Amino acid sequence: MFNCRLLIFIIYWFVQGITTNAQAPFFKNIIFDREKKEAKLLKIFQDKKGYIWLGTSVGICRYDGINFKYLEKDNNQVTAITESNDGVLWIGHLNGEIAYVENNTVKKFSPPEGLPKIKISGITFDQDNRLWFSTYGEGIYCYEKQILYNINHDDGLTDDNIYDILADGDKIWAGTDNGISICSFKNEKKIIKVIDKTNGLPDNIVRNMKKDDAGNIWMAMQDNGVCYYDRVLGKAIVPPELANWQYGQANDVLPLNKEVFIGTEDHGIIEIHFGLPNTNKMLPAKKRKINAVHQLMLDKNEQVWMVADNTLSMANSNRFQLLEIPAEWQDEIKAITSDTAGSIWFSNAKGLFVKKNNNTPIQKVILPANIHYASIVCLHADDESNIYIGAYNNGLYHYNSITRQLKQYTSLNGLCDDNVFSIAGTSNEIWMATLAGVSKMDFSSGSPVFFNYSKANGLSNNYIYNVFIDSRGNKWFATDGSGISKLADGVFYNYDNIPGLDKNIVYTITEDIFGRIWFIGRNSGLFAFDGKYFKRYGIKDGLHDNDILNVVADKNGNLLLTHPDGLEIFHIKKENFTFYGAESGFDNINPQINAYCTTAKKAILIGAADKIIQYYPAAEKYNQFPGLVMNSVGIFFNPIDMAKKKYFNYDENHLTFDYAGLWYADPGAISYQYQLEGYGNDWINTKDHVVTFPNLPPGKYTFHLKTSINNDFRQSPQLSYSFNISTAFWKTAWFRILALLLAGYITYYFVNTRIRLIQFRQEKEKQKLVSQLEVLKNQLNPHFLFNSFNTLMNIIDKDKQMAMDFTEKLSDFYREILLLQDKEMVSVQEEINLLKNYVYLQQKRFGNNFKLVLNVSEDHLRMYVPPLTLQLLAENALKHNFADEKNLLVIKIESAQSFLIVSNNITAPDTKVRSAGIGIKNIQQRVQLLTGMEIKIIATDKEFNVIIPIKK
Repeated sequence: MFNCRLLIFIIYWFVQGITTNAQAPFFKNIIFDREKKEAKLLKIFQDKKGYIWLGTSVGICRYDGINFKYLEKDNNQVTAITESNDGVLWIGHLNGEIAYVENNTVKKFSPPEGLPKIKISGITFDQDNRLWFSTYGEGIYCYEKQILYNINHDDGLTDDNIYDILADGDKIWAGTDNGISICSFKNEKKIIKVIDKTNGLPDNIVRNMKKDDAGNIWMAMQDNGVCYYDRVLGKAIVPPELANWQYGQANDVLPLNKEVFIGTEDHGIIEIHFGLPNTNKMLPAKKRKINAVHQLMLDKNEQVWMVADNTLSMANSNRFQLLEIPAEWQDEIKAITSDTAGSIWFSNAKGLFVKKNNNTPIQKVILPANIHYASIVCLHADDESNIYIGAYNNGLYHYNSITRQLKQYTSLNGLCDDNVFSIAGTSNEIWMATLAGVSKMDFSSGSPVFFNYSKANGLSNNYIYNVFIDSRGNKWFATDGSGISKLADGVFYNYDNIPGLDKNIVYTITEDIFGRIWFIGRNSGLFAFDGKYFKRYGIKDGLHDNDILNVVADKNGNLLLTHPDGLEIFHIKKENFTFYGAESGFDNINPQINAYCTTAKKAILIGAADKIIQYYPAAEKYNQFPGLVMNSVGIFFNPIDMAKKKYFNYDENHLTFDYAGLWYADPGAISYQYQLEGYGNDWINTKDHVVTFPNLPPGKYTFHLKTSINNDFRQSPQLSYSFNISTAFWKTAWFRILALLLAGYITYYFVNTRIRLIQFRQEKEKQKLVSQLEVLKNQLNPHFLFNSFNTLMNIIDKDKQMAMDFTEKLSDFYREILLLQDKEMVSVQEEINLLKNYVYLQQKRFGNNFKLVLNVSEDHLRMYVPPLTLQLLAENALKHNFADEKNLLVIKIESAQSFLIVSNNITAPDTKVRSAGIGIKNIQQRVQLLTGMEIKIIATDKEFNVIIPIKK
């Protein structure tokens, strides 16, 4: 085990040359002219979906990381590219033509006024989605409400030769040969503000402009480098790093979070790194010589793109920069640290080296004593310019970088062991991990005092690989075989038997900004510890490889992991891994265990085989997932408009989906999962970017698509497209049923028509007979006759003439019933006459307690109703209500339009008269049969209304 530990932890020190060692991202070259060899690359642009668009000498080309697709058929040189606020790509050309892309087709823009015939130098949209474009010779144009307006020198523009335009809200910045013109256009009024040398501009020829996150406008100039317009101060300012610009024409400028890249005509990329006094001339793409940089662009994944010398290059992530080591000093870096002044210290088998800032060369440190550099294992810098050097078998060296004094401490001076593998410190303490426990070097009293801890003091194991001090001041120790130990308030807490940890061996410990402890072990993946529970992340969770050499937390809540073949970022909140390997310049970097450190400015340094990797944590705004776009949906390979077409005929059942996962850092790592809901529930894994479903049966479907760079699809972006395929109409159940019904109906119609006519006549006769029978039954009701005779007997003695009249009315009433009941319809006048006789007879019984009120027009009297309708309703009112001295019963008959309204008040008798409901039902049926309409009954607590339709 001892020899194994030696193989793992013996370290060497890194080197650098006498010449200045420039740092730069790793730029890889992309061959873009596979389809058209003669194409010259001129412009680059990324749209909202994530596609990269290349403007070439032969037209516009779309790049998805794998394929280049030229959309223009004619050789039309592209000079400007932009995207409207609603996501439409617009293109400007050398010959003055402007076009836009719709459904992957280039269409020409043709305003009524026509377009200029000269170069379109810039194109953009303002916040109101108005189109602006600049020319080299005719100034600026604004297209608003289908009218094209020109702004030129006569309107106050500094020059009609425009190099570039930039949208800033509702204003447009124009770079010319005579400074900046800030243009706005309101209510057909042209407003121009000029920025030139009087406002601090060092050069009037402005070739390109970019806006930074603070809203300042950066400008690349013809002769005097770069400046920016400070929005707060209201003037142009030259960064102090560029006070002595000597790199000629600046073609483009790209402001970033910590630096600014400047693309020049003759000197490649010049970098301003904020806080450093001088500029840095980059040597990207493994020192490939670069002269003319025409354009720089930052994409949605924080990757820098460069168009230079007719070559397309990309730095896979601007968060990584590489510090190359001269060949004569190259060897595996075993230890690295950074002091408070920003100097980088590192060691390998060839010596101890320091790089004091970005613009000084790496220097070899000449130590006052003979040190075996191959034995150096770790480095640590304190706040007072002291460098602590841990060595295998040689204890600890204390080097003062100012006085250059060196002092050695071994077990003879108080160390518990002479093998120091890791050092961590606070303001007054230095903690060291050794093979015999932990040593603390205390400076509280001025002179160093050693305190040692081992298993005898409660430490779980004496073989310690790493010591880490967390934000609470607790000390954590990575052990060989006993998991992790924590020293808090003088007490050791030991955590072993950790699930998934191979042999309980721990290499490195760190703490994230949320206070959780993270650690890694031998080929075991990544572990999190919240104080109670452990959680392991492995390959199935998206981790590139369980073989992790180091883990360190950054300031944004992420972890940086090192593997033998690359670096990996774990986004803690999203639980998502992003790997950077050979495609990012990290092939065979082979970082050593514990060969990392964090600088005072929170950058992370990783020592590799021939370089130092500098990692700058990215802001949350940058996308950590691949983009996912649907290129097209095709019916029999013919693209359709996906936004408009969702329903397909039965014979449009051969669908092809063409999609792309946009991950330019490593396009080959992209994989997909798709599911056709309605066809199958399984998710299918594939590396293909096209899938076809032939001969789909009719039904409802939804195509779901995911993408990933590590086969972890849990949080990956997802697209969906829903559509319907109809059934052939002759195969549908409704068509077959309809055909059978139609055949049956034709037969039925001819056979049944006569039967229906007969049944109709029979029904009318039946209703007539029922009505007659009901009337006779009601009118011959013994109670009615008995009451009538009683009334007659009472008036004979009192008034014989009245008795004779009553007898005559009673006789007339029954005679009219016999005459009317045989008719289908009678006039309203006849029906009212019958009703008056009936009311007369009842009034002899009830006196003035029963009244009839008529309000029927002459026209309505000549219309027709079924016979005995009104009489039955009056009888029904008497049957269900009281008419006495306390209760006046009033029947009202009114006419309205083609209706009679018969109503009576409700006197609410104490005992309801039993009724079969035959009278009202009889009226309903007869009215329906004879008029084709229905009566309406409206009953309330106080009134009963019947609305009867009548006919002319």
